[in-house]
Amino acid sequence: AFKNRAEADSFHSSQAALYHVRGTNQHNTRAVQVAEQASSLNSGDCFVLVTSSTAFAWLGSGANDTERAVAHNVVNLLSNGRAVVALEEGSEPAEFWEALGGQAEYASSSTLQNDDFEPRLFQVNNTLIHGIGTTRNNSL
Repeated sequence: AFKNRAEADSFHSSQAALYHVRGTNQHNTRAVQVAEQASSLNSGDCFVLVTSSTAFAWLGSGANDTERAVAHNVVNLLSNGRAVVALEEGSEPAEFWEALGGQAEYASSSTLQNDDFEPRLFQVNNTLIHGIGTTRNNSL
């Protein structure tokens, strides 16, 4: 189901594929292919970058344990004989950034790195209010 996963590997030296791994538990964590650029990254999730020679699992500092486990599974699935490298955010080699078109800013807010939020409950109601600005005639 992944682009570029064919047994007969079709990568050229200039190609790369980037997959965003995100979710909250083992049932909803998925890898989705995104644009191969540094701005696609964010500290709250994991990413898998496949180049012609290496398959990287990039582990954002705010990623949860499930995202990290799925990223490891995906990188192994897509490696197809390439070297597999797991990277903690901040320890990227030059090859990683080159495959993404160079190092650039990405979402790295401290709120993305902390999933320890106070839960909040919201209620939404779509009931229409009748009678405001209208005249109702109840007689027959």
